[in-house]
Amino acid sequence: MKTMTAVEAKNSFGQVLEAALREPVAVTMNRPEVAASFSIEDVG
Repeated sequence: MKTMTAVEAKNSFGQVLEAALREPVAVTMNRPEVAASFSIEDVG
């Protein structure tokens, strides 16, 4: 699973979406993981 900080995710949201097509992306804020982005195909 790829990990990005909340600041990185905010500044490059398009890259988050592209990465989520390949693998889940965890978003961290002050170290703990607070969110994740998945491809819709992974959910269904």
